[in-house]
Amino acid sequence: MKGILYGIGVGPGDPELLTLKAVNILWSADIIAASERGSGHAALGIAERYIRGKALLLCPAQTAADAIAKQLGAGKSVAFITPGDPSVYSAFTQIRRRVAELGYETATVPGITHFCAEAANAGEALCDKNEPLLVLPSALPAELKGRRNFTVVREPYAN
Repeated sequence: MKGILYGIGVGPGDPELLTLKAVNILWSADIIAASERGSGHAALGIAERYIRGKALLLCPAQTAADAIAKQLGAGKSVAFITPGDPSVYSAFTQIRRRVAELGYETATVPGITHFCAEAANAGEALCDKNEPLLVLPSALPAELKGRRNFTVVREPYAN
């Protein structure tokens, strides 16, 4: 029997902002995985109270999918945790694709994004009625910084 990989968004930093579904999967997963550096350590801190006593798998980005697939092949369920939401600027996106290509089942549990949490903390709306919302990475190329007009083009993901 093969295990399942879950991508779990643990939200913007407050452990009480995890969804009930995320908490239930964290409690039931055999292994908790996270990026070896940076955001992985932040995710571990956020989810700490829900993962005490669990086996941890800290993964370097380049080998994470293979390390996780090894556990899935042994029938273990793996919850890969990431701050915010696993579908927004997260290492989980690439890991999920590779693990799925290897023939394993994956599921994503959304989390509260940092930008939504900041708007809520400020008591402000990100957009109102028909206003568009454009999300850009913080590492925006220099030629785009300061630009106010963007043409939105959806391109396929490129590795």
